Amino acid sequence: MRSGRDWGKITTGHRRVAGLCLLGELALTQRMLRELRRTRAVKLAVTLTSVGVGTEVRKLLVVR
Repeated sequence: MRSGRDWGKITTGHRRVAGLCLLGELALTQRMLRELRRTRAVKLAVTLTSVGVGTEVRKLLVVR
């Protein structure tokens, strides 16, 4: 599975977009982990970080 960063590069071939993808990915990861820390779901946090973040960034880009 490709990360949001790779996906941005492949889709647009544009460095700025790839950079924005990476920033969005980091922000989403931090937000997810913060929310999950409240519920103390550590395993879920790890799963979301490794699997879900790229998908979320991809959806974000498709919508915009």
